Amino acid sequence: MHTDEQSYKNTDRHSGMSLYDEAVSYLVIIENEIVLRTNEVIQGILMLVLSYYVYGYNYSPEEASSLEFIQRMLLDINPEKGHKRGRKNSKYDRDPKAGSLIDSIVELV
Repeated sequence: MHTDEQSYKNTDRHSGMSLYDEAVSYLVIIENEIVLRTNEVIQGILMLVLSYYVYGYNYSPEEASSLEFIQRMLLDINPEKGHKRGRKNSKYDRDPKAGSLIDSIVELV
């Protein structure tokens, strides 16, 4: 077993008081293997979203709207075709919930 994986499995996942607590570290775990680690929340979010592209995974249905919002609005990754939502036959180029929120924010600016 990988040392990082051992420490992950033995870690109290509620040890930090907030996302910005100095004691908190952020892990990207793929197939029960820690592949990336950082102590910075923004870097952790960036690594999470980009990992889907690097490793070729699709967003899970439960997280798709949130991750697509982060991808499109905060990271400005807006492919003309395709998405990481997993439903290949989707009639939408972007997630309707994320798209609606993005449109509302853009209208305010």
